[in-house]
Amino acid sequence: MVDPIDSVGVDEIIPRLRRLRIQHLRFLVLLEQLGSLTACAKALHLSQPAVSNLLKDLETAFGATLVERDARGGRLTPAGARVLTRVTHSLAWLDAALQEAGSADTRPTVRVGLMPIVAYAFMPDVVHGLLKRGEALQISLIEATVQRLIEQLHEGAIDCVVAILDSARVPADRLADLMIAPLYQDGLAVACAPEHPLLGAAPVTHAELLQQAWVLAPQATRTRQVVEASFLGQGLLPPAPLVESGSFHANLAMVAHTRLLTVAPSSAVHRYSTAGSVRELHLAQPLLASSMNFVTHRDIWETAPVQALYRAMVLSIDNANAEMSLKSPH
Repeated sequence: MVDPIDSVGVDEIIPRLRRLRIQHLRFLVLLEQLGSLTACAKALHLSQPAVSNLLKDLETAFGATLVERDARGGRLTPAGARVLTRVTHSLAWLDAALQEAGSADTRPTVRVGLMPIVAYAFMPDVVHGLLKRGEALQISLIEATVQRLIEQLHEGAIDCVVAILDSARVPADRLADLMIAPLYQDGLAVACAPEHPLLGAAPVTHAELLQQAWVLAPQATRTRQVVEASFLGQGLLPPAPLVESGSFHANLAMVAHTRLLTVAPSSAVHRYSTAGSVRELHLAQPLLASSMNFVTHRDIWETAPVQALYRAMVLSIDNANAEMSLKSPH
């Protein structure tokens, strides 16, 4: 086997890579999925020797053994798995480019993965700013769990993520190749109906909160974990909810018409409060605030569409902070 590609100069790398075609890269993806050269040959409509040549070309180009063959077929070596990660991302970008090239719309598209609260409380202002400035940018929004969004980012299925990152939910090794830029702080707030008896001038204690009925997010969620940690930190057992629901929209709607309490992102509580449907309780011990982040792959951080969207988000935050400063008493 020739020298690993990391150990040679660019003059040697380029000729190696020129031997590769898109079919070589798709073959590697297929091999990971099917686990057999014979199955890959069938899927690609090639002969067995032709598929073996694809593998030989790949291993020569990358200067490493990418596949370990055994009686059951073939599996990727650690080097092969690393190459596959990059290949998967590149092919996804190529597929997206082909779709854009075939579209009548000339605006570049940015595929944004986000938490539901971002779609509700943040993106409307960002899109409003883009329209107001006449920026030629098309946005595709995808909602999913943070873990799934990070995986889609690595796969190249989306271009960036706007989410709260938590080491308990996203392993550090999955963040190593990513650019992470903090956007704003979004805490959690306790919401109640406008006529709830706990509303008043005095800050509400956790002991008082325990006397109330609750609608809370499921235990596996970060919101529920923060709530429980907050009570345990005060030496109290967390409340057992009357209702469990993973939708903060549903929870706030229930609170608006009952004596129930709920915990939701501060930005969502603020918007519902502005509409007059709920109010935020003033707590003696506020709940933990977290950073909402813009996350993208290092390989595409400098691309014009991603930079344009990031600038639009930062500008939206700056405008919101300026408005809050004007409204605040001096």
